[in-house]
Amino acid sequence: MVEQSTHASADAEYLIRKGGYWYRPNAQGYTCSIEQAGRYTLAEAIKYSHPNGPNGPRDGISYELAPEKPSPEHADRVERIGEIMEHGAGFWRACSGCQESNEGSVSTKDYPYNKAFRCQPGSGCRECGGIGVIWDDTDYEEYAKFCMEEPQPDHCDASPLDELLESELRALVAAQRAEIARLKAEIVKEQAAACRILVDNAVATVAAHRMRQAFRTSVSDGNGRYYLKANFPSMSEMHKADDAIRAFLETPRFMTMEERAALANSEGTA
Repeated sequence: MVEQSTHASADAEYLIRKGGYWYRPNAQGYTCSIEQAGRYTLAEAIKYSHPNGPNGPRDGISYELAPEKPSPEHADRVERIGEIMEHGAGFWRACSGCQESNEGSVSTKDYPYNKAFRCQPGSGCRECGGIGVIWDDTDYEEYAKFCMEEPQPDHCDASPLDELLESELRALVAAQRAEIARLKAEIVKEQAAACRILVDNAVATVAAHRMRQAFRTSVSDGNGRYYLKANFPSMSEMHKADDAIRAFLETPRFMTMEERAALANSEGTA
C-alpha cells in the first residue's frame, strides 16, 4: 500500500484500490485492469479512501501513485504485435494468469475486446510480460487428428523370456482343458449311474407288484389240515407271476437304459 508521497508532483495522479480491484473513473464500479482504473487527484484519493472520515475505518480502501500512461510509441508497438497474426501461424489469446472468468464467462466490462489482439486481454502479469496476452502457435487441427488416431501396437522381436512365458502359458491352458474334459467325463459317469438307479427302482416296482400278486397264504380247515391259497384267478396267471419274480432275481445289477425300458414294458404288458 502506498499513501501520499512527498516526492509526487502537484499534478500527480492516483489509483484507488479496494481489495484486489481498482476504482473505475468517477468512482463508478470496480475493475481488475489497471489500464481501465480511474485516475484521481490526491485530494480525491484521500476523500474516497476515507469513507468514514479522516480518523474513521478505511474499509480496506487505499490509494497509490498511478503509473505513467503508455506512450504513443507503446500503443504503436502493441498494434504491430497484433499484425503478427496476419503472417504467423498462431494467434494471441488472453493470459489465464491475469484474466478472471465466472464459470467460463469473461466480463467485457473488466476485460474489453482488443482489436489488435482479437481477444479480451487480461490485466497483465509476469506470465504474459504485462501485456495480458500470450502467443499460441499450437496446431489444434493436427492435435485433434492425433487424439482421434487409434494407438498402434509396438512391433518388436520377442525375447527368450517372452517365448518361455508364452510356452508356459500354452502348457497351462492345455492342462486346464484336460482337467475340464476329465470333469465332464466324471459328470457324465455320475449322471449315467443316477439313471441306472432310477431304472432299477422302476423295475423293482414292477417286480414288487408281481410279487404281491403271487403272494400265497396257508389256510387251516380246523381239523389239522392246511391248504395253500393263491390270489390268482387261474393257474396260468400264477405261472406268469412266478416267471416275473424269477426274471427279476436273474436281472443284472446294472443294465442299459434301453434294456431297462424293454424289461419294464414287457412286465407291464405281461
